[in-house]
Amino acid sequence: MMENLNKAAKTPLYPGCTKFTKLSGTLELHNVKTKFGISDVGFDHLLAKFGEILPVGNTLPSSTYYAEKLMCPFGLDYVKIHACRNDCILYRKEYENLDKCPKCGESRYKRIHGDDPKNKAPPAKVMWYLPIIPRFRRLFVAESDAKNLKWHDEGRKKDGLLRHQADSPQWKNIDRAYPKFKKEVRHLRLALCTNGMNPYGTLSIQWSTWPVLLAIYNLPPWLCMKRKYLMLSLLISGPKQPGNDIDVYLAPLIDDLKLLWNEGVPMYDAHTKTDFTLRAMIFCSINDFPAYGNLSGYKIKGEKACPICEEEMTPEWLDYFKKNVYLEFRKFLPRHHPYRKKKRQFNGCTEERQARTPLTGKQIYEKIKNIETSYGKCGKQENKTKDCSLEKSLNILGSSILERFVSPTLP
Repeated sequence: MMENLNKAAKTPLYPGCTKFTKLSGTLELHNVKTKFGISDVGFDHLLAKFGEILPVGNTLPSSTYYAEKLMCPFGLDYVKIHACRNDCILYRKEYENLDKCPKCGESRYKRIHGDDPKNKAPPAKVMWYLPIIPRFRRLFVAESDAKNLKWHDEGRKKDGLLRHQADSPQWKNIDRAYPKFKKEVRHLRLALCTNGMNPYGTLSIQWSTWPVLLAIYNLPPWLCMKRKYLMLSLLISGPKQPGNDIDVYLAPLIDDLKLLWNEGVPMYDAHTKTDFTLRAMIFCSINDFPAYGNLSGYKIKGEKACPICEEEMTPEWLDYFKKNVYLEFRKFLPRHHPYRKKKRQFNGCTEERQARTPLTGKQIYEKIKNIETSYGKCGKQENKTKDCSLEKSLNILGSSILERFVSPTLP
């Protein structure tokens, strides 16, 4: 397969062409297809017309199928995983061959009354997973990228100022807690980013698709948030958001992250021309407050909405707006800040209290490790009668798969 790719990279697009090869020409046209959302049928016609326009003997693929077959060795693969319409399970591993959900009993496929069950029907809900390990491997095979992935240790200015995540206390705490992880500077520290979006770009259609991205913090600050290095790992289809059942969809990604953290995977570094074992960890998550509640399992509404203050909060209820408001933000200011003494400009009181120290990752894990969580929209209705005294006392909706994986690794 790689031999065919190398051959295509050296074959001129047409006899006498020096600017484009068979591979580069195909990639250029495929980029146009992706950028402007051209359908496969439209791309078939485009390739056919270009084939007629180019000189006789050109090597341009004649259809989308052959173009994608040519690009297949790049590793741009994805896994299409069926999901329960109620977000109970993914049809993978032990559920891979089932035709209905074992929890809620809903069909795996879209069925219209009167359809023949023998006929193939489309899945009720789909998630796309783009494996991350092959893409990490591609980054290290590129010499310039392999060099940039060590910038946090070899290229960063170490003068005590905060310019990069590597200057942060959390980075240094992890280095102290895991000296073996720190020893290999190529080990990756990742940020997980997710939120809902409307792919149709219009407010008249209610649709919520959830992409899950990974950012690599080993890179320089001017690169780590560039589109080239933001990895789309999951795409959760709509029309409704997964909500607190997002854990179900994160499972394939967490499996790969567990492999990278616990065992590591072999990699080749093109910059140093050496083999090594790559490990990776989730350094932080980037999301808005509602998505934080979905990812962590913490209740972000009500009287204990702040995950730092928790039971120390004293909210005030606004009868007209029917909402709680939190007026204790001054306690996060330095002890002698002048705003602490002001009354008229705030709630009529001075503020003498100090903010609570945030819990460590291990403390959070100790709180949630004994909680059993049931996923799926139907399961939540059944659980309303269950005794949830532990969840209520901790003000959480359940134990998050991300929280269970990340919390024990953070000091």
